[in-house]
This record gives sequence, structure tokens and C-alpha cells, in this order.
Amino acid sequence: MTAVSVGQGTGPLYSFALCFDGVDAAVDANDPDAIVISGRVLDGNGEPARRPTAMIEFLGHDCFARTQTDDDGVYRAVIAKPAPAEGTAPHLEVLLYLFPVSDHLVTRMYFPADDAVLASDEVLAVVPADRRRTLIATATGRELQFDIRVQGGDETVFFD
Repeated sequence: MTAVSVGQGTGPLYSFALCFDGVDAAVDANDPDAIVISGRVLDGNGEPARRPTAMIEFLGHDCFARTQTDDDGVYRAVIAKPAPAEGTAPHLEVLLYLFPVSDHLVTRMYFPADDAVLASDEVLAVVPADRRRTLIATATGRELQFDIRVQGGDETVFFD
């Protein structure tokens, strides 16, 4: 199978109208509960999804942030860490709108935690063990790094 490049296809992604000032922060960055999430969106060849081809939405229980990639495929959002619920480890739902993919892609971003907390998640438990790491963010100080890879050997797990 040939990898799809984010530069293939025709038509616009309307992130210019949906990523207005402030929509990338569900909470103020100075809030003690704020978590800064950053990462890169990469295609099957490891090339960055440059502006305006990728837009990412993060959804928590009561938080929402939307952001887009820059010219290097990098994004940044600020959101509050959700509380754990029964049967789930703390996570965010992540929707990726990637041109030229015709529909959004759905995944999850789990917060770094001990193995027992992650093992308690019913959804993560059905993901093959060697693929789970693609769903778990990496702590870098007070920030979290979460790269999203579309296709390729380290492809992020996506859900239907």
C-alpha cells in the first residue's frame, strides 16, 4: 500500500474559519489545572501535515479545544486534565481533520500514568499491547507531547 501524502488531493480545509483566537485553550494557561499539549501531525512518509491541512479537536468531559498545525506540522492546545471515570483512565477524545481524508479520524490521548491506571481502561485493553504507546502522551516538564501519525510503522491507533 502506498502511503497517502497530506499534500495530495484538492479542496480547502476550513480551519481558517474554525480556529479563531482562543479556541485552542479550554482553560487559561496559567490555571493550575492547565495542561499544555503539543505535538506534530505526520503523514505515512513522516512528512508534517502543514497548515492548513490538519485541524485537531480535543474533547474532555467538560473541556474543548481546537487547534491547527503550523508550517512544520506542529500544534499546541491548552486543556484541563479530565478526572478518571469508572472503567477509564484519564484521557481526551481526539478528532483529526486531515485533508485530503474525506472524514475525520478519531483517536484518544491518554495521560501518562502507572500501568495499573492504564490497565483499568476498558478501551485501551482491547488495543494490541504493542500499539498502546501510540495513544499515550509523553510528559515533557509541565507539557505533554502527543504526536499523531497517519499510516506507517508507528501509526496512531484510530477508532471507528
